[in-house]
Amino acid sequence: MKVTRIDVRGLKANRRAELTRDGANVIAAVRVEGKVHSHVVGAGRRDDLYEMARRVQHALDGHIGTNSDVDDYWHAIQRLAD
Repeated sequence: MKVTRIDVRGLKANRRAELTRDGANVIAAVRVEGKVHSHVVGAGRRDDLYEMARRVQHALDGHIGTNSDVDDYWHAIQRLAD
């Protein structure tokens, strides 16, 4: 089985992200109140993928999260990167 897309919703209303795998990249399309912000990171770049998770968490939850907050997003991103 290969996961190619994960949809996540944050704590704040009207905020969601579409996490996808496109070849060698993981893409996060973050939708906040109608605007889309995209982040593209190579699937093998673990440190950059963790930073992506931090940014997605902050955008969707509306605050800078603790490590455990970020880890929830990190695990979803890892599933796509593997």
